[in-house]
Amino acid sequence: MNGSNETFNPFPGLRPFRYEESHLYFGREEQIGEVLDKLIEHHFVAIIGTSGIGKSSFINCGILPILFKDFKTAVSSKWESVNFRPGNSALKNMAKALLHEKIEHADDENSQQLVTETVDNLRRDVNTLVNIAGKRYEASGRNILIYIDQFEEIFRYREKNDNNYDDVSIFLNLLITATSQSEIPIYIAITMRSDFVGDCAKYPEFTDKINDSQFLIPQMTRLEKKKAVIGPIETVGATIDEDLVQKILNDVGDDADSLPVMQHALMRTYDYWLHNSFKGDAISFAHYEAIGGMEKALSIHANEAFYELNEKQQALCEKIFKNITEKGDGGRGTRRPTRLQEIAVIAGATTEEVMFIVEHFRAAGRTLLMPPYNVTLTEDSMVDISHESLMRIWTNLREWVDDESESAKLYLRLCEAAEMHQLGKAGLWRPPDLQLALSWLETHKPSLSWGLRYNPGYERAMLFLEYSKNEYEKEQRNKQKIQKRRLFIAKVTTGVFGLAFLIAFGFFLYGEKQRIIAGEEKVKADSARIKAIEKGEQARIAAIKADSSRKIALQQKEIATSAMQEARRNERIARDAVILADSAKNDALNQKNIADLAKEDAYNLRLLSIARSMAIKSLQIADPEEMGLVAQQAYKFNHENGGNPLDPDIYSGLYYAVKKLQGKGYNQLIKHTDNVRVLTNVPGGGNQIYSTGSDGTILLWNLNNRSNPITVKTNTERLINKSMALSPDKKWLVTGGDYGYLQLFSVTNPSAPQLYLIGQNERIRSTWYLEFASNNQFISVGEDKRILLWDIPREITKTTVIAPREITKSDLKINSIALNPKTRVIATAKIQGQVTFIDLDTKEEKVFYHDSRTQSDMVSVAFSSDGKMLAAGNENGTVRVWNLRTNMPLTISDKHAARVNNIRFSADNSKLATGSFDATVRIWNTERLNDPPIILDDHDDWVWSIEFSPNGDYILAGCKDHLIRMWPTKIESMANIICGKISRNMELKEWEDFVADTTDISYQRTCQNYKGL
Repeated sequence: MNGSNETFNPFPGLRPFRYEESHLYFGREEQIGEVLDKLIEHHFVAIIGTSGIGKSSFINCGILPILFKDFKTAVSSKWESVNFRPGNSALKNMAKALLHEKIEHADDENSQQLVTETVDNLRRDVNTLVNIAGKRYEASGRNILIYIDQFEEIFRYREKNDNNYDDVSIFLNLLITATSQSEIPIYIAITMRSDFVGDCAKYPEFTDKINDSQFLIPQMTRLEKKKAVIGPIETVGATIDEDLVQKILNDVGDDADSLPVMQHALMRTYDYWLHNSFKGDAISFAHYEAIGGMEKALSIHANEAFYELNEKQQALCEKIFKNITEKGDGGRGTRRPTRLQEIAVIAGATTEEVMFIVEHFRAAGRTLLMPPYNVTLTEDSMVDISHESLMRIWTNLREWVDDESESAKLYLRLCEAAEMHQLGKAGLWRPPDLQLALSWLETHKPSLSWGLRYNPGYERAMLFLEYSKNEYEKEQRNKQKIQKRRLFIAKVTTGVFGLAFLIAFGFFLYGEKQRIIAGEEKVKADSARIKAIEKGEQARIAAIKADSSRKIALQQKEIATSAMQEARRNERIARDAVILADSAKNDALNQKNIADLAKEDAYNLRLLSIARSMAIKSLQIADPEEMGLVAQQAYKFNHENGGNPLDPDIYSGLYYAVKKLQGKGYNQLIKHTDNVRVLTNVPGGGNQIYSTGSDGTILLWNLNNRSNPITVKTNTERLINKSMALSPDKKWLVTGGDYGYLQLFSVTNPSAPQLYLIGQNERIRSTWYLEFASNNQFISVGEDKRILLWDIPREITKTTVIAPREITKSDLKINSIALNPKTRVIATAKIQGQVTFIDLDTKEEKVFYHDSRTQSDMVSVAFSSDGKMLAAGNENGTVRVWNLRTNMPLTISDKHAARVNNIRFSADNSKLATGSFDATVRIWNTERLNDPPIILDDHDDWVWSIEFSPNGDYILAGCKDHLIRMWPTKIESMANIICGKISRNMELKEWEDFVADTTDISYQRTCQNYKGL
């Protein structure tokens, strides 16, 4: 399909160039002679430079090919080489390299014995290396080059294992001895990272060797980098646009690790061109941008490999990368090569499972892990990332390294606290430290092997944590017992006082009765006394009668008054008692109502929990009817008991049930032949939507009848459309892409559109986003970072020239734009974590949001239709939403696992949808952003574009697999489908399996149109 003479890729990616690829190595030809002179003169040369500067490639493709072309010394013009890396045992790896021919043909037992004996000899006798090399020289008569790559590993592994310290000294003394003698033609070349030079100072004699013969490899100049870009491409008979070469050189910049990143981007670009171009086509901007450019290619490539794995394999993959990377001094990520067997033990996996993941990431064309794909993996293989730049650029790996670092920090704190507690210098942990540690233990489940990598006190730390937990729980149980005892005492005290009150009240009533009886007896006594006086003193009766009557009258009045007062007081007491009794009765009724409501709420909550459980279980059911019944009943429980109308579990259960019942092709719009990059809805009552993408075809779909879309434009020119917009009055449609101009269509009649090509004179390289500001005015933004405003004239012909106005030219790449529908303000999503606002009329720009912490590129942005909310998504998969009335961020649950390509609000602003390279679409309820979103994940690949249908009943997604998919946005619309597709209700056994025993929750018919069970 392409115009090259080769189908292999001339760029190695992250790994170094190999010796057999020297014909593809360009850029450092001027430096080879100086290094060879140093090597021959001193029998030693140290190639020193920063990580990623190209040290290994320089030796493999610059020095070795010259030596092996009969480079003459005083002894011979023939050469042989012994190549190895120190790894975690420099002496063992040296022995294996020296004995390579012997152990290659020996069985495992004999080869292991040979290596062990040689290592022992190397440790005992400093002349062993010279003696072995002497035997090789006597046999072949050749100069012997010992090439040690990644020399810094002898110091890195010493940090991990203190026992290596003596072996380092022995190893260095062997090299010094070999290069200090002159009888055997031994030459030694090493490559070493410059940040490890200081470690050599501990060994003075070796430091002298480096001072005598070192070559500090410089950064490649722009001209040398240009050769490195063009040379391999020309070697295989292909061509590349000169503008793209300059773009690549600009993107590379002067970063220390830029060369591997450049090689990787070129490898990916070449692969894409190889499979997506026609004969004679040059490698162009389109191919470079398709793989994400220099900034994104590596992260996208790694994500592709990661998301090809299933969920279990992804979890193991995370553990593997955490094992082979770490945060060094200053928070910088560094490599930590680890034996495959050790990784398996720490990750709790089999060696075969680990090997599968490693093979997956080191496959030809990926080269993200080492050893190279052509080296057989064994349990003893050292697994390593190809280059540190992977840690800097791959967002997933950055997060894993950070998580591993935080996990290690907490573990080391725990080990220190356990040690101090054992010494009696610190107490047990309590909240919040205890809760953090227990949460860490539950989440990370650290194994013994993992803990021993950081601190040998693993078992003591775990016992300390367990003891802290038990003591804290014991303390809490004691507190609860004390609280219960206090509550009991309070109840008893209340009862005693109540009883005392009743007794006192009884005495009060008894006293009142006795007082009345006493009064009555007093009256009787008085009457008897008067009668006695009358009989005894008849003479005096008349004299004192009046006075006696007066006194009796006064006395009776006082008694009557006292009795009336007492009666009134007793009446008040009785009335109060009635009121208290009524109040107690009302309180009792209220408490009963509260208890009834609580019981009802508990029952409702239980049914909601059962509903979610049923929805999740339904996804595992193979039979379509049973799956539909369980999902439908889950929906009924959720709906009838006040559940979340957008519950993601209920939605998934219904959706996959409907999908299985409807059959293959449900919710798929099939017509495009390549990536569907853009969807644009047609406002109004027609329920229509435009689509376009990499196949260049533009289609108009009627969502009420999806079988025959209108073809607005076929792709006769092989154009790739990346952007599209429709005017509010539906008269104009504009598209843009990599073709240097814009296509403007009059779509008053979409079946017979009028096409006008505009912007040919504006040097437009690529147009990424378009948006209409009014019926006859639209905005564009593209690769040149300019935001342009285009006015469509009232009268237009094929020859009309439309000159846009430049609103602004950004200093940063703009990934997306959105126009506030209520104001003439544009929101832009930019790299380095920026969202800015630009006033279309004043052209004033201000930064609305800047993610200064992660600097993760903003990729997508959207306003709600009322202009009150703004949403933006970034490269890491995070979605942010702001209330524009207060400019305050709104908390949103969950995030994507990869870049958020597209964001849309529904027309009524009740829903927010996002599409991502993690192959999912997510839908949030804007009133409840903290709730988990609905996750639509039945895609095979990236989601390029999303759009709500005009009536809001569906969300659509355009995907990398050439399909457009539709999902209902209203759960009830799916619930209405299921009962029409099945022929029965649940059996009692099914009810008991999925709901509960019928004595607990009564059986009910799921579908009322079917009688009985």
